[in-house]
Amino acid sequence: MLNNEIIRPSNSQWSSPLHLAAKKDGSYRPCGDYRQLNAQTIPDRYPIPRLEDFHQILKETKIFSKIDLFKAYFQIPIAEEHKCKTAIITPFGLYEFNVMSFGLKNAPATFQRFIHEVLRGLDFVFPYLDDILIASKSNQEHEIHLNLVLERLNAFGLINISKSVFAVEEIEFL
Repeated sequence: MLNNEIIRPSNSQWSSPLHLAAKKDGSYRPCGDYRQLNAQTIPDRYPIPRLEDFHQILKETKIFSKIDLFKAYFQIPIAEEHKCKTAIITPFGLYEFNVMSFGLKNAPATFQRFIHEVLRGLDFVFPYLDDILIASKSNQEHEIHLNLVLERLNAFGLINISKSVFAVEEIEFL
């Protein structure tokens, strides 16, 4: 994480304990235990979609793709004046995040806003945090839809091809 400039050494007056969050694949994601910081954070009320929001539109579609996003939160830089608040205590010293970390109160809303902006105007795509569902009525339409979405996501280096599923008639989403 240090070599990839995700974190940097810190001299912050803030600090949170290191927390290892389990991932679906059994590996761990390092982040801060930000309970104290989150208690002092003003909540961002940007809406996270509900599955019910997608249900009616999806009934009319037949072809689906699901795109997983690669290190999605790490695409969001933290403002210089706020990096000190993300400091974590590790066995190797104090470090702070240069990019958005898991565990921060407003991380989901911030990322949802970002991905909505990236995909704005595409009414056939349903972004839910770092999972993107593309739904189309035909194979021909789906090819066009998929190319539009991939072009936008690729501009940010977001696509995790190995965890994505393309052009299927049934798909598990969330």
